[in-house]
This record gives sequence, structure tokens and C-alpha cells, in this order.
Amino acid sequence: MNLRSMPILNLDDKMKQVEEKTWPITLSPHVLRKCLYLAVVVIFFASLLLRLHFTGIAFEHPDEPIAFGVVSGMLQQHTLNTNWLQFDVSKKFHYAQFNFSSFHIFLVSLCGLIGTHSISSMRMICAALGAFCVPVSFALGRRLHSDGAGLFAAFMTAISPQLFFDSLFARPESFFTLLYLIALLILIQNPRSLMRVFVVSALFGLLIACKVSALLVAPIPLALFLINKNSHDRTMIVVALFVAGLLSGFLIGAPFALLDIKGFASGISYLLMTYSKGGGPAGLQNASVFERLWYLLGYLAFSVGPVIVVACAFIGRHASKNLIVIGAISTLSILYLGSRAFFYERNFDHCMPVVFILGWAGMCKVAALIRPTRRQHALAVLTILALLPSIYYSYQLQYEVLSGRYQKRVDAYLSKQASRGDPAIVWPSIVYYEPLAAIQSYMRDKPTPTIISFAWSDDHYAPANISAFLGSYQAVKVDEMRDPFWRMPTCSIQAYLSQSYVTYQLLARK
Repeated sequence: MNLRSMPILNLDDKMKQVEEKTWPITLSPHVLRKCLYLAVVVIFFASLLLRLHFTGIAFEHPDEPIAFGVVSGMLQQHTLNTNWLQFDVSKKFHYAQFNFSSFHIFLVSLCGLIGTHSISSMRMICAALGAFCVPVSFALGRRLHSDGAGLFAAFMTAISPQLFFDSLFARPESFFTLLYLIALLILIQNPRSLMRVFVVSALFGLLIACKVSALLVAPIPLALFLINKNSHDRTMIVVALFVAGLLSGFLIGAPFALLDIKGFASGISYLLMTYSKGGGPAGLQNASVFERLWYLLGYLAFSVGPVIVVACAFIGRHASKNLIVIGAISTLSILYLGSRAFFYERNFDHCMPVVFILGWAGMCKVAALIRPTRRQHALAVLTILALLPSIYYSYQLQYEVLSGRYQKRVDAYLSKQASRGDPAIVWPSIVYYEPLAAIQSYMRDKPTPTIISFAWSDDHYAPANISAFLGSYQAVKVDEMRDPFWRMPTCSIQAYLSQSYVTYQLLARK
């Protein structure tokens, strides 16, 4: 089918009627199609240029030495063995671990082709992958729901602070997200095709070779086949192709993992233990599952937007079976990964474009409840409200944090504290357990009064540990500076680049 004959709205008849009544643009189909594609192209290039621009920030991500050490070692040794233990990585990461294997093999292939494997070049590759998620999100949204869903998903994918930030570093999030979206896009063309089931299952095998958490979404090819099958389809053949595809993709993405079962299992065990023990930006290790889910909901409400989060519950029975299944499995994955004691939102990056599509479908459903003469205005208002949180935090991320403007404010704040008269101390690392012991030891013989400024990210660790430290002193809070993301439940951006600061005057020891 050529572009001129391609339908503008690829929904079932009922949803077509809803969106035709609510979509506020009344241009001819031919003009609308051109405007639509032009908008996606503009969003893509803007997204690409902004991502590439900010890959040059001076911040050193604590996990980037993994990619550099493993990729450098693989290129030097001419091997596809991705076990971290085989390479020159820091002591913190020097243990048996096959995590990110397919991502590292992808980097080795591409870096070998371009002739450089610096952190800078790896960042640019990841930024480009993140930008390519934009047109794929558009195509997926069109196939699963409508043109409006595609455009909305593309724009949200481009400006999402979470997806934007995670695409700037030599980590696998952009690679993982793009591969996930491509796999879904291929599959929904014909979920009953034996070849597509095998190919897409192989792509999911590559995802598992990158992060074992991909097992949560791996059943999608089989699930979509089952809900679309007819009486002539042979289910056992599809199940066999599904399993064969997963194994094939995994072997391609981590060819040495099954040759070192003990090391592979050890790496998985380490990850499971780490995420169950707790840590990271949000200290949720002692929280109940309900408290963790509430924390996750709060994060999504601020970062994605309450309109989108609430609208996802209104997609209703008019949504396609494919959208419901993909949306349900992606949502369950977010709930699981976001409720771990070790909270890192990047673990469910790949599911976010699906959430955006669900949000649009829900907003269309809500708008359809309004009387016909008001539907266009209702959908327009909902769309604006849905976009505002991401636009606001994207502005804060790019203009304030990544540009260095916030750091200049931090420097001015700390200079102000140092000029108060008493000896001034800045404790720049977030006060977790080891830093708490370190500062207690450091201050043991220091005189009072003293001005001391703490960096913190509004998590569960730092306030409690700062209070524990201050319990040994007569202390008065003299100043505080909130970071640009302080309204949002703690996430990676705050922990890495956007810490708040609080200053106390220690008058005397108790």
C-alpha cells in the first residue's frame, strides 16, 4: 500500500467515530497526512539534535565504566565473551556478570565499524538510539490505535525527561527501548504469522540477553498469537517457534552465557539480591509493597502526568485486543520493576511509549463521554494538560540541570554559607550509610560552632541519616535550596545531577 492510499485512521469502526468527532483538526486527509509526517520528522530531528548536544555534559555516570571496560576488552581480545569478570573494570564491577550482553555486542559491532569506542562515541550512539524511538513510537501508536496516538506518543517520547536523560549515557536503556518498540511494531502487523512470531521472539531473546527483566514482557508474541488465532492455526508449532526464537536471540546476544552457567546464574543472583535489599535514589527497602506502589504512582503522576496516568484506566472495550494485551503486560512490568526495594525508573523505560499510547486512547474515551459539540475542545484541553508536566520537567532538565545553570546556583549557595563566619564544611555526597559513618568520624574532633551543608536528594536515606548525625549536636537549620525536581518523588536525575542542599549551624556537642 502506498502512502496516498494509506488510511488516515486505522481503528475499528467505533473508535474511528469517536476520534473523528474529537480530533480537532479538520484538514483534508491528503494535507493532514503530509502535516502529520512533517511533524514527526521535525520532532525526530529536534530530539536527535538535543540529545546529541547534551551528551557532552561533564557528569560521569557511575555505570559507564562498565560499557567502556567491557567493550574495550572485547575489541582488544577479539572475543564475544561479555562476562565483566574477563575485563579491566573497576573493583565494584569486577565479578561474574553477563548483564547488558547484547548491548555490549551491539556497541562492539558499531564502534568497530566507526573506529572509536570512547565514552563520548558510545553516548552519541545511545542518544541516536533514543531519538529513533520517536518515529517508531509514532508508527506503533498508529498501528495500535490512531494517528493521534502516534503523534502524541512520538512527542511524549521526545520530551519525556526520563527517556531523554537515560539516552544521554553509555547505558543500554535506549537500545533496550528501541528494540522493544521495533519488536512490537513488527509483531502487530500480523501476530499469526509464523515467521513474525519467530523473528520477534528472537528480538525478545536479545532483550533478555541485555536485561533478564525482559522475561516479564517476553510472553507478548505468544499472547498476541493466542488472542488472534483461528481454528486453523497450530498452536504447538507457534509455541515451539516462540521458544526457539527466544533461545536463538539469547544465544546471539550472549553467546558465552550458557557456556558459563555458574557465572551467569551468579550474576542474576547478585542482581536479584541487590534489588531486593534496597538502595539507590529512593530507600524503599523497609517499605511495604503498597508503599512502594504508592511511591511509583506518585513518580508517574509527576513525571508522566496525572492526566495520562488516570486516562490509562479509561481505554475501555473499544480498544483493540493487541493494545489491551501489550498495555496490560507492559503495565504489569512497570508495577513489578517500579516496586522493587532498589528504585530506578530507567528499568521500565521501554514501557513508557506504550503508556503514552494508552494515555491517548484513554483521553479519546473520556472525550467521547462529552456531548458532541464539546468533544473537540475536551480532547484539546486534555491533551494540553497531559503534555504540561513533561514539558515543564523537560525544561527543568535541559535548561536548568544539564546546561549547568543549577550548578552555578549551587556554587553561589555554598559560597553564601561559607561567608557566614563560622568554619564551613560541605559534605557533597548524599548521606547514605558509609558517608554517614565517614562524616561522623571526620567531625569527631572538629570545633564548634561550625556551618555544615549537606547534599541530598529528598530520599528516605538522607533525611534520616542527617537527623542521626545532628542528634549529637545542638543544631539550627539556617538555609536550604531545593533542586528543580524537588516536587517529584526521588529519581535518578536528582540523585545524579540535581541534588538539593540543606545547611545547619552546629552550635555545640550534646
